[in-house]
This record gives sequence, structure tokens and C-alpha cells, in this order.
Amino acid sequence: MKIAIIGYGKMGKAIGQMAEKQGHEVVIAINSANKHQMDHLQLYHPDVAIEFSTPSSAVRNLEQLIEQQIPVVCGTTAWHDQYDYICKLTKDYNSALLYASNYSVGMNLMFRMNEQLAKVMSKFESYKPSITEIHHVHKLDAPSGTAVTLAEQIINEQSKIGSWELDHSSSHSMAIKSLREGEVIGTHHVHYKSEIDDITLSHVAHNREGFVAGALLAAEYLYSRKGIHTMQDVLSWALK
Repeated sequence: MKIAIIGYGKMGKAIGQMAEKQGHEVVIAINSANKHQMDHLQLYHPDVAIEFSTPSSAVRNLEQLIEQQIPVVCGTTAWHDQYDYICKLTKDYNSALLYASNYSVGMNLMFRMNEQLAKVMSKFESYKPSITEIHHVHKLDAPSGTAVTLAEQIINEQSKIGSWELDHSSSHSMAIKSLREGEVIGTHHVHYKSEIDDITLSHVAHNREGFVAGALLAAEYLYSRKGIHTMQDVLSWALK
């Protein structure tokens, strides 16, 4: 594939390195120095774009990619309030979008397990759910998009919990605790606590390779497709 990388920080550089090892071609990498080229990406004939930028620039980046009908795999978080608008734009331009709060295959397997566990635990009201996420000190958003995804899955199954709150909870909400420590890649714990015992489901990332491999797998899936897709679609495709 010919790949355009939008956002050339730690993730963008790691994606570029692994992409070339897998035999793909990085035709352009966009950072703050050459951001003006975003309007002319079609000149580089990318098959797909992989977007890992910042919350403040993600929506505009996606608009430009969609308007040029370049399929885009997006891993930037904290812009999800504009997700419906971006999905509509994707459909209007007959383009393709795959957004995930986390591209690690292991984390996406945890999403499936979290959903199933939430369904089971909804029948045991003595257990109170909460989430703890730990990331490096450079992470801009809190809580992480992954933690929000986990929380939303639980809320969908818990009739007495209608929302999540950062660092505290109430009788009708669940807590997400966000910690920023050193260079931690990403750790997520889902807790169910009762007076009798605790149940915990965890995912600990040891390096960025899982995120990078998942993003490239998503790009391979999205290539030549149209419409709105998720990492669960990618997993189903990969497991066939």
C-alpha cells in the first residue's frame, strides 16, 4: 500500500518504520512543518492515510482527508463529540473512515471481554464498576479514549449507571481514575468491587508495537473499502 501518515510524532514514526518493514510505501508524512500540504495529498496518490495527530487538529485533518476521498484510519482521541459529523461527511463524499480509541489487537480483544463481562455483572448489583488508566506524562487527554470506550460499554449494560465521571463517582455514575506516570505506554484496569471481593480485568501495553501493528492491519482492511468501520470489523476479518 501507499500510505500517508498524518501526525509524525512517536506513533507516526513507529508506523512509518513498521510499514516499510512490511513492504508498504510511505508516500508522505505530515507534521507542523509541512501541514500546508494537507490540501494536496492526492498528488502523492496514497491508498490510505493513518492519522495520529492531536485532539485540536484531528477534525480538520479528517475533513481534508475525507474531502479528497482518501480512506483514513484515525487513532487520535478526544474529538469524539464530532464523530457523527465526521461520519456524515464520510458518507457524503463516499469515502472511508475507521476510528478506534485503541488499535492494539490485545486491547480490542479486551473490549470484547469487557462487553461480555459487563453483561454478566449487570445481574449482580452488589458490584460497583470503576476504571483506572495509567499513561505517560506527555499524554494530552484525560481520561484516555480507551478508558471512555470501556466505560461506555459498561454503561450500556448497567441500568443504574448513566454516565462516567473523572476521578469520582456517584450512585448513578462510575469513576474513571486517570494517572500520568513517567513513560508508561498504556495500562487499563476495569474493577468490579463489592464488600465481599473484587474482580479486575486488565490490559498492560509493554511497548507501542501492538498499536502500530493494529493500525497497519486496520489500513490493510480499509484499503479499497467505503463507509464507516471499526476495529471489531477488522478483528472479524482477520479471524476468518
